[in-house]
Amino acid sequence: CVPARSLARDRSRRRRSSPPLVRANPNSRRPISPPRRSADPPADPTVWYGELPPAGAKRHLKGMTAETIEEMENLPLDWSELDRLSGDDDDDEKKRRRERHARDVGAGDFPTLKELQDAETEESKRRMLRRILEMKKQKEDKLKRVSVRDEEGRSGATGRRKTATARVTIKPGTGVFFVNHKPLDEYILDINERGWALSPFVLTKTIGLFDAVASVRGGGLSGQAQAIRHGVARALQLYEPSFRPALKRAGYLTRDPRMVERKKPGRKKARKAFQWVKR
Repeated sequence: CVPARSLARDRSRRRRSSPPLVRANPNSRRPISPPRRSADPPADPTVWYGELPPAGAKRHLKGMTAETIEEMENLPLDWSELDRLSGDDDDDEKKRRRERHARDVGAGDFPTLKELQDAETEESKRRMLRRILEMKKQKEDKLKRVSVRDEEGRSGATGRRKTATARVTIKPGTGVFFVNHKPLDEYILDINERGWALSPFVLTKTIGLFDAVASVRGGGLSGQAQAIRHGVARALQLYEPSFRPALKRAGYLTRDPRMVERKKPGRKKARKAFQWVKR
């Protein structure tokens, strides 16, 4: 007679020694089955021992319904080329596929691989030619640009931002900057807005090499400072065309089109509505 305690101990040992039950797909509702026990592999590591996974086209059709498989078989594909590559020997099946293909899309509708490669090569050649022509045009435009100066060696331009308009004139000097007959630091007190007006000189490394005179009208101090920046940048590129690429990349030559949106009737501002009371 074996005590019940010893039997329970033996069962727990066998349970711990057995491999855990693992579900292959966590989302599957199929009952968990214990893993298959295979014989020990041979000593030679180059020999595969076990069951190989299913291969071929059948494994792709395994989870599909009969209606889906039938729809796939009725697709208008060029089965003649696929049969040639796959080496299918079923002549009746080949004939049926060719007849269905000829009936659905006709023969010769699909381009060959060589035709596709040739078309892609032609498209790349056209893109390269367009790029070369564009670069050639840019070089010609660059050669056409010349310095625009008056008899005193000055260059002038107009800058705009919001509702502000600034007429700026620059000439070689010591870095004197006047805005509306006042020094720049007296007219524009904010250091950030003053930096906006001087940024084209800083970008082209010509700070202190030009005297500038600006006449600005309209807008507030922020819009006037940015209008002066626009005018200074355009005047610099007129004085020396080689400054244009750097100024263009920084966006100083582009007129900023953003404006305050007009007030709408029935609203407090452009889009803000009046406070609404239900009762």
